[in-house]
Amino acid sequence: EGLEADARSDIFAFGAMFFEMMAGRRAFEARSQAGLIAAIMSNQPPALSAVVNGASPALDRVVRRCLAKDPDDRWQSATDLASELNWLAQGSAATLVAAPAVSGVAAPSPPSGSESRTEAGSRPRRVERLA
Repeated sequence: EGLEADARSDIFAFGAMFFEMMAGRRAFEARSQAGLIAAIMSNQPPALSAVVNGASPALDRVVRRCLAKDPDDRWQSATDLASELNWLAQGSAATLVAAPAVSGVAAPSPPSGSESRTEAGSRPRRVERLA
């Protein structure tokens, strides 16, 4: 709409990226740039639980709030969003996703300490906490 972008625009972008990472597809899809803009402006993305087996209602709520059309309905800062995600992470991994997002691939478990292994498994990497 040509309005000034602010932190809430970043919250929307995070929600779109998070949806795509979890679902393996975009939250909004269209055949052209104009169609994509129209979809973002007028369509609701599918519930994450509809496209990711076992995605929890809590995760649906986070994504839906990030992707709210009205910026006032989104978290107002990344700090607010990080607080919500940390609260969810304090529960078990099953609170977020009860089943793997991709068939045949195990869902990642949260790191127990401040390090986790890379996919190659040879070198530890630093895992930052949201805060």
